[in-house]
Amino acid sequence: SGSFVTRYGVKRRELEHIQLLPNVQQVVPFREIDLGVRYFDRSESVRLIGTTETAIDVTRLRIQSGRFFKKKELQTRNNVIVIGKGLAKTLLRGINPVGKSLIIGNRYYLIIGVASSQQKPGNGLEVYLPITTMKSLFGDLDIVRGPGSFSVNQFETSYVVVTVKNQARREQSVEQIQEILKHFHGKKKDYTVKLTSGTTGR
Repeated sequence: SGSFVTRYGVKRRELEHIQLLPNVQQVVPFREIDLGVRYFDRSESVRLIGTTETAIDVTRLRIQSGRFFKKKELQTRNNVIVIGKGLAKTLLRGINPVGKSLIIGNRYYLIIGVASSQQKPGNGLEVYLPITTMKSLFGDLDIVRGPGSFSVNQFETSYVVVTVKNQARREQSVEQIQEILKHFHGKKKDYTVKLTSGTTGR
């Protein structure tokens, strides 16, 4: 048996530097982990997505019922979640999910909203929660188990969406972001920066 730790990704201190760039409007981190959730005796494999309250502004998430989490719930690391409509259908089976709780790990998380994504085609088996709550639950580690061994991935973000104030200067903003990442990562190119419509950075 054996194990190793792989460290990669954009870190929180780098996001702080990116946020200070003059043309940057929002810096929205996302961290994703695949795991199982439970509702009484039912279970489902989901994509757990930690992010901030501003994710609703930079993604094509549509709240179908309830609401998205607020800044205060990030600050207090509340155990609140917003689930995808596919999970609501498969796990709760016709029950109104808002106000019910799912078990993640060994903790209960209150469902405050149901969302559908127009940006990410998929089965709707996502669970969104405050990224601060996610950090208190998992730290910065993701353990992947295999036959006779396991690996440990250490990362603070899976990807980051950056919005800019002036679209005419977004290519300049991309160059500035690349310089910041190059400064912190050196020769280790464990990131990519993509220019998309209305946003920069991932």
